[in-house]
Amino acid sequence: MEPRDDEKLGVEETDTECSSNELNQYDERNINKFILFELNSFAKTFKNEIPFSHNTKLYADRISFINPSVNEVKFNKCVEKTPSQSYEFPSAVAKVFRDVDRKTVCNIIREIMDLETQYWAEYNNLVVHKENSTNSMCADRLLQEYFKEHVTTMQYGHTYRNQILQYITEAALKIPSYGALIINSKQQIFAVQNHKGTWSAPKGHSELKANDEWETPKETCLREICEELKIKLINSNKTLTLHDIDQYFRLDTCLYLECFIKMNNNNCGRQVGLFVIHIDENKFNIELLDKKENQNCKWFELCTILEDMSRDKHDRYYTLRPFVEYLKRHPTLLQNEIRFGIE
Repeated sequence: MEPRDDEKLGVEETDTECSSNELNQYDERNINKFILFELNSFAKTFKNEIPFSHNTKLYADRISFINPSVNEVKFNKCVEKTPSQSYEFPSAVAKVFRDVDRKTVCNIIREIMDLETQYWAEYNNLVVHKENSTNSMCADRLLQEYFKEHVTTMQYGHTYRNQILQYITEAALKIPSYGALIINSKQQIFAVQNHKGTWSAPKGHSELKANDEWETPKETCLREICEELKIKLINSNKTLTLHDIDQYFRLDTCLYLECFIKMNNNNCGRQVGLFVIHIDENKFNIELLDKKENQNCKWFELCTILEDMSRDKHDRYYTLRPFVEYLKRHPTLLQNEIRFGIE
């Protein structure tokens, strides 16, 4: 049964949101030609889908789902933006589940999240992460195989098997990542190293919330910081909670940078948004919460990230370098109006 109009998925886009009045100005016959141009204009941005309103269907089968390529998106070009406040689904998710009602999609994604948690628990019990990350290099591939084996055990596994596997192997890799670009008083950058050897800012994919809304960039950033890091006040040894981090560093007032990161060895990309947080390393201590996702963390000089190119094919700083290059071109962002949290 085809979902009613009011059950269709809303779609969160990366640039601008359109009101229903604006959408009604476009004839449905031309919906697949709907193109917006970025006002910051570092590149021409093609919209994958149109945000759903009660007056407009999500004609997913008639919309051109354009995979970003080097001809359409300027990879690794960092820009200042206002982070999205939308709670709608990312377009990559809406595309996979375009013929499924919203409530069912939420239930499916929640099942996927539970099964993924189960997988990582089993994986971490069986595999001891090593510094050379030989075993964990294939962790993502093992995850996909794990879902293929267990998908039929899911409540919706038989009915939506193909969509679930497409979500795991394709859509999940296109969901935007958000996190924090942490800078200390010495103008050093804090980075974490995953089990593949890549150094990046603490970040992660946005997720579905308990109320069936999708996380905003700010919510994702705060959750990822709490999941990956342990931040302590040195004078009191207090570990900051999610609420504390928001109170101390006030993400709403932080500079927000966004970049379409080109993945290693291919023409695919991923949207990454980082909130620039300034802290005093003499007041706050940062360490890994555990080694489930990352194996190491440290402070880097900007020049190390910009100049240290790995001799092998794997660029260890490729997700971090565009943001550091932007800071290098705008040195006042490193020096002026630095806030170190509430006393």
